[in-house]
Amino acid sequence: MNEQVLTQIELPMPQLDELPLDLQYVASVMDVDTAWMLMQNFTSTSIYVPKITEMPAYIKRVLMAYPEVSLKEMAAVLHCSELYLKRLKWEMVV
Repeated sequence: MNEQVLTQIELPMPQLDELPLDLQYVASVMDVDTAWMLMQNFTSTSIYVPKITEMPAYIKRVLMAYPEVSLKEMAAVLHCSELYLKRLKWEMVV
């Protein structure tokens, strides 16, 4: 089959139940298009999804944007510990 014919083939979008289980979860949280794009572009690649605590600059910006929200409430929203937020807030003061 020549190269031109191969580039003209447009694959149909898979259905949710046709995806592997781990990508079914991605598709249910985002959409099937995103899961399919990940599969097409990152096949056999391990993707590490870090915890939010690996984004301290972002968390500091959020803390500054919502000073009225308690650290306990913010920890619940950000899915991290209140102690971690206290340490970051201390760094912002010092």
